[in-house]
Amino acid sequence: FSARYADILCFDLVPDMPLLNLLTHFNAIKEWVSGPEIYLKTNHISQESLEYLINEINPNGIVISFLDHYSFDETVDLKIIWEIMPEIEFNEISSFAPSQNDQVLIDFKSISIENINISRSILKKYAANHELFVKNLDFENTLQCLSTIPNIKGLAFNGSNELNTGLKLFEDIDVFLDNLEQ
Repeated sequence: FSARYADILCFDLVPDMPLLNLLTHFNAIKEWVSGPEIYLKTNHISQESLEYLINEINPNGIVISFLDHYSFDETVDLKIIWEIMPEIEFNEISSFAPSQNDQVLIDFKSISIENINISRSILKKYAANHELFVKNLDFENTLQCLSTIPNIKGLAFNGSNELNTGLKLFEDIDVFLDNLEQ
């Protein structure tokens, strides 16, 4: 991850997986990864389960759907990335206002950036005041987004399905990153 300049490694929390299994799984991977910050993606997990995992894993931050509402003790020092999916959550986006220190991840799934209604205005709205990350399953669309919105701070990718704990294939992402470096 460090060799490919990954800043963040994010673990998806699976709401129906037992907490002990999640904890064992994440700690096994966390032990041999160095470099990137560790984040948890909440995936609508309960407040109690999230608090438990935060205490046990001690992540640098969390990725939360902007439709979710969690409250944290003032002593909890986590970076927050709010995830927005414009094609799904279009009606709710207009009233969403993250705090100034929070980051925003806009997940376009595999839809062309040009084909999403008001995608440019959403990108510009959040890019003006927040560190902005974009995610799109189509790497060509991601490159197009990077060329049209200059203040994007980062890209988000999903790894493939795990072959074993922590073992995934990243061939598609490697090819994309090689092209991006050129």
